[in-house]
Parts: sequence; C-alpha cells; structure tokens
Amino acid sequence: MQDAAVQIDDVTHTFLAPGATQPLTVLTNVSLTVEARTFVSIVGPSGCGKTTLLRIIDGLIEPSGGEVRIDGQVVRGTARGRAMVFQDADLLPWRTALDNVVFGQEVQGVPKKERLERAQAIIARVGLRGFEHHYPFQLSGGMRQRVGLARALSTGPRLLLMDEPFGALDAQTREDMQGELLRLWEQDKVTVVFITHGVDEAILLSDYVVVLSQRPGTVREVLKIDLARPRADEEDLRGDPRFAEYRRQINQLLRSARETMRPTEIGINGSARIDGRAL
Repeated sequence: MQDAAVQIDDVTHTFLAPGATQPLTVLTNVSLTVEARTFVSIVGPSGCGKTTLLRIIDGLIEPSGGEVRIDGQVVRGTARGRAMVFQDADLLPWRTALDNVVFGQEVQGVPKKERLERAQAIIARVGLRGFEHHYPFQLSGGMRQRVGLARALSTGPRLLLMDEPFGALDAQTREDMQGELLRLWEQDKVTVVFITHGVDEAILLSDYVVVLSQRPGTVREVLKIDLARPRADEEDLRGDPRFAEYRRQINQLLRSARETMRPTEIGINGSARIDGRAL
C-alpha cells in the first residue's frame, strides 16, 4: 500500500464569529485518509465546513482539536509541496498573467531564469500561450482560473487543494476546465483534494467522493468511483449506468446529511478510509 499523502485524525474546529456570544462548531471528529496520487472530492451541505477543512489541511487554520499529517509530518502552517486554488482566482491585478504565475515561485526564492522557464511551460500546458502579458481584467473568468491553476502548478506541488474553483464559471467553460484539469492530473498524478457542490463534477473527476454531514461536519460516507480513466468524454460517462447510480447514491446521502447523526452511525469517531477497502 502507498504511504498516505494526507491523514486527518479526529479533527474538530470551533470558532467565535464576530458579534456572537456562543462558539460555533463547524467540524467534529473528522477522520480521513487520502492516499497518494488519488483525486478526492468532498461534497456536503452548505456551511458544513468543507472550506474550513481544506484550509486546515493547507495549514492556513489550526484545528481546535485533532491533527492533520501530510507524508507523516504534522501540519504546522503552510509549507512547500502543497498549493491551494481558491473559488476566485484571486490574481494580483497589477501583474500580467505571467507575473501572476511566477508569484508563488518568487515567494519560494526560485531563481528568476528557472521560475520564468517553469511558468512559460505551465502556461502552455493550461492553454494560455499568447496571453502571458495580458492583465487579469483583460482575461475571461475561465482564463483567470487557468492562471490561478498555473500559478499553483508552477510551484511543483505534491498536494493540490482546490476550493470550488469552477463554481462561478458558465457551464461550457466549467466543462472545458474540468477536462483540462483531468488532462493535467493524468500527466502529473499529484494528490488532489477538491471541494465542490456539483455531484456530477465530483463523479467525473474523482477516484473517491467524500460526503460530509450538515454542520458540524463529519464524514458521512466515502464512495469509490469505479469508472475507467481517462475520462475525457463526459457524455459517454453520463450514459454509463454506474454514473447514474453514483449520482443517486450521493444525492440520497446529501439529503440524509441534513439530519442529525450519531457518530456510531458512521463508525468510530466518524472515521472513514480511502484505500480501496470496503467501508
């Protein structure tokens, strides 16, 4: 068995919102193992803590309880080897596409020649050749997301964390970006943890889909998506009876996730494991 890329052990997170008098628990007893080089999507009701969990994995937030280990090391803040792609591309408006892509490498201290060569190669891979010197306001929403993806990939991450990166795009652009992401993942096979509200998107992209409960979020179920790769043709996949069955199961789980659960309903401390074994 491969070493785990991400090990989440009994993670709980509570915070006090501005103006609130009582703390709010957004995650409780989340335990999950993500194996190296797998593509894992997380779905769940709005407000169940998906983004919080992703930020905890990245080290942007310290959990109130439990811990996250990446390649066996406890996460203590951000570090090389992992990169985040946010809901909004969050580009620096005064920088060109190329200058935005090299930004992460600048922070890492990569020499100028090396970071420019790497950025140019990534820009070509995500289909932005010819737009290197355009500013964000000159790019479409899909192109800005490509710049954000290129910026993350240019740092050479082993773990790519993606927080609903295609949620604000129109349907056609979203499909294009899904195909682009799949193509890049097939080439690099980095570990991906992907947040989405789209059930079809989760099935299309993933090896496993994790369903969280309502807030406070905990692992409701993990489904292995047993569809052949590469998955270039979404229409063919949608015609596969297994695709429809996965959609039915996930939608049913999301409906039931709105009900209060006891931890014993999903195993000890709400744990689940992504390693191909029966759950």
